[in-house]
Amino acid sequence: ASQSSTSSGGLPARAIDGNTDGVWGNGSVTHTGLGVNEWWEVALPSIAVVHEIWLWNRANCCTPPRLSNFKVTAFLGTAAMFTATHPGAVPQGNYARIDLGIGTVCDRVRIEHLGTTAKYLSLAEVEIRQYHKPIMNLARLGIATQSSTRPLGGAASRAIDGNYNRVFTKNSITHTQDPGTVASWWQVQLPWVSRIDQVKLYNRG
Repeated sequence: ASQSSTSSGGLPARAIDGNTDGVWGNGSVTHTGLGVNEWWEVALPSIAVVHEIWLWNRANCCTPPRLSNFKVTAFLGTAAMFTATHPGAVPQGNYARIDLGIGTVCDRVRIEHLGTTAKYLSLAEVEIRQYHKPIMNLARLGIATQSSTRPLGGAASRAIDGNYNRVFTKNSITHTQDPGTVASWWQVQLPWVSRIDQVKLYNRG
């Protein structure tokens, strides 16, 4: 963890110590200096698919609460893969839950105050959550290509249309050029970096 500045001993690592206690005197709350657009961020140990980010506010200070009018950004390298703004205030000792939907591939998450007013940024804890979702067919979200396509039809995209019908005339089977083409291939570019547990190939019937 790192942050734009540190004040009063509120080190950035306090937000990832596993302790959501927001009472300042208990030594688990971060504290930046007083500035415009102060930020806190954490570099993840590896590229990951993140589904939710929970931000816990300081419990016994301040008006307005320290965690208010902020932006959350998930980065992959220097590219912003996800951004959400929270214009309101997170109540003292409470948390804000940021939903990243089906998941965002990233290696760094930043929380940054918005606006032109100098403010402190304090966080009791930041939880970056990854959930094991039900089995998902990632191929359907991808882009399919193949080495060639038969003039009478058989586009590469047919293999990821969700239709398992194996009869060619039902228009859901791919087809490269007729015999004579050497080393024919089909491939799919997945929508994001992901763990693959299984590949199933259904043959023409």
